[in-house]
Amino acid sequence: MNCLSLSKHCSILDSEATEYLLGSPDDYEYRLSKILQTLPPKDKMIMWQHHYEFRSYKFYDYHGTDEDTRNQIELLVFEELFKGNIDYSNNVVASRISRLINAKMNFFAEARVSTTNSKTLERYLDIWPNSKIVQLINFEKFRLIAKTLKTLNFNSSLPAFHDLGNECKEKYDLIKGAEWPDWGIFEKYNYNIDKVSKYVTITDDAKNDIKQYYSWHKCNAQIFNIDVDGTYFNKEKFFLQMKELYNWLGYDDFNEELLSIYYTAYMKLHKLD
Repeated sequence: MNCLSLSKHCSILDSEATEYLLGSPDDYEYRLSKILQTLPPKDKMIMWQHHYEFRSYKFYDYHGTDEDTRNQIELLVFEELFKGNIDYSNNVVASRISRLINAKMNFFAEARVSTTNSKTLERYLDIWPNSKIVQLINFEKFRLIAKTLKTLNFNSSLPAFHDLGNECKEKYDLIKGAEWPDWGIFEKYNYNIDKVSKYVTITDDAKNDIKQYYSWHKCNAQIFNIDVDGTYFNKEKFFLQMKELYNWLGYDDFNEELLSIYYTAYMKLHKLD
């Protein structure tokens, strides 16, 4: 999200920054400065999530402490907005979203695997059917590094899927039926069993069984997969991936120089030495 926030076509996941960028969308130095502020000093990595990085609740002005609400605040806001009973002129968040739409500036909705799943995604897409999904895959190596640095008393002996949703190989293999397809092809087609069945033979009973756990077949949104472990640790590969993402979104202002400053600072913090 921070890498995309370097584009004039995108908001930053922070209410103050968004208000400014609505008036000055092409102030790239401001954009870079704001996302660099999300990086803590090396000795304060443990405070990263709650004191430094941009999160949904900072964009939607949620000041409560309930963690579930903090992690899905945008969904709650969206559903309230589309009940049709909000006066946009008197609701700061509703007004901000309305102005972003009018400015044709994209904004984010976070969906964290530990607190969401394909059922929750359905609720998002009921509201925003034209959304585009950017999905993180193949992230276990990076996840362990980040968790070790950012989590107090992190227990690395816990199973890799401990705080993940069903969309990971370990969970899939646990619930997998005898006739279910291999994980590789299931992940390749974004957990959409209707698409998978075009390439492998699968019974209707097995398809229906899978749909109890994964409802991605109902998702018609376009999906871009970020290969975390395959690119984060190689600057050239990561930049190619980000350029592809910019092109996929129709962003015409990919700036390798600005991205390099952020990437270098970000990855320097994710070392276990």
